[in-house]
Order: sequence, then C-alpha cells, then structure tokens
Amino acid sequence: ELSAAAQQARVRELAALADFDQAADPEARDKLSATVTGSEVNDAEKYLTRLTDRPELSEAERGISPKKLEAALSARVDRLRSVESALTTGQVQDLEGLRDDDVTALELSIA
Repeated sequence: ELSAAAQQARVRELAALADFDQAADPEARDKLSATVTGSEVNDAEKYLTRLTDRPELSEAERGISPKKLEAALSARVDRLRSVESALTTGQVQDLEGLRDDDVTALELSIA
C-alpha cells in the first residue's frame, strides 16, 4: 500500500514538474535546472524511478540503504525548496514594485 502511494505521489510530482516547465518563464526554468543538480540529485532520481516503477518493492529494492536513500532524497528536496524560495522572493519583489508604482500614481493623482 505504501509503495503504491509513493508511486501515485511520483506521478503527481512528474505532472507538477511538467506543468512548471510549460508555465514558467525561461529564467525560472534555468534556475530549476541549474540548482536541482548534482550527484545526490541524480541518485535521488534513480532511487525514485526504481522504487516507484511498480506498486510493490522487490527484494533488491527492500535492501536499499535507508541512510543513502534519505541523504539523496533530502538533498533533492533541499534544492527544490531553494528554487521555490528564490522564485517566491522574486515574485514578492515584483509585487512590491507594482504596489509602489500604484501608490506613486495615487499620490500624483491626489496632488
């Protein structure tokens, strides 16, 4: 059951990444590809592919080191969160700029 749930979560994640790729501007896509990289990320991708290719785990998959798996997945999640944080910060700055422009326009119309 847990393996099947992980498989469903992986499918949702891949769909979300595809949506991001379609909707994001080139700078955001570049930020993602430049940040979510490295040997631990590659290992995490391999683990995810291997562990979610079927609804149940094989004996070999059950033998994967939990410490190595956790390290790889944690590194990948940390990098994804870093991208999310950077993109959110950029959006906040853009919105602050729009607000400042609106306040200036309002002040000029009152004056």
